[in-house]
Amino acid sequence: MGAGNPTYQDVVTIDLGVLITAAKDWDDMAHTFDDLGRLYGTKVESIANDGSWAGVSRGVAYTRFTGTRKQFTDAHTEAHAIASLLRSAHERFAQLIGHVKNLVEQAVKDEMTVNGSGEAVYDFRKITPLRHDPDYPKYVTQAKDAEAAWTKKIKDAVRAVDDEDQVVSRALREAAGVGGFLEQMLENLGQGQDFNGAAVGDLTTYEKEVKKEEAEQRAEAERKKKHDGTVKAICHGIVKDFRSLTGSPVLIWAVSSLER
Repeated sequence: MGAGNPTYQDVVTIDLGVLITAAKDWDDMAHTFDDLGRLYGTKVESIANDGSWAGVSRGVAYTRFTGTRKQFTDAHTEAHAIASLLRSAHERFAQLIGHVKNLVEQAVKDEMTVNGSGEAVYDFRKITPLRHDPDYPKYVTQAKDAEAAWTKKIKDAVRAVDDEDQVVSRALREAAGVGGFLEQMLENLGQGQDFNGAAVGDLTTYEKEVKKEEAEQRAEAERKKKHDGTVKAICHGIVKDFRSLTGSPVLIWAVSSLER
């Protein structure tokens, strides 16, 4: 959906039709590669296999022709996978964005206004006539709680769109064989990767990979937090013991720096 995390405005104004258009273009490209591959096999590759050509040059040509034919096959696989991913992305985004819009409609029915940041806002003027009512503070609190609750639901729904955006981005990059910084540098030098003949057009495959990586990152963060806490506790114990053994302010300050 573009650079950075999608905002509420991005989510409710995005035109998902471009995904369907792009999917059709990639399907057309896949068919074109398939046609070209078959034509190449019939008109070019067959020359090295029809028995009229012999010798070392025939072997070299056969290897080169076969490699080129495989490129057409791999290009067809990659294009077809990307088309499939784009269609699946359209379906998922339509559901998730529909949920966001549905929440907004429900919030409006609950007398809220949703601003451009996706925040639910209540018009407190509606309860101004009740300001002399003994329960007025309770009405204000209830309205504020409702604001917070609707805002959280909407922001959580927007975050779900962002999570899906990460999965789709990962899927498209991998299906297209887009590598890391080094691979992209080599591609700029004319030594990039070939078409991805192993491209998969199933978003679920990439979703599992993303979730696995996120789980590993959370586990690593938790291990680091636990380790840092243990080290801090040990240092605190050392400082405490040292303070009981010496009265030197300088030494106490030096050892206390271990806790920082």
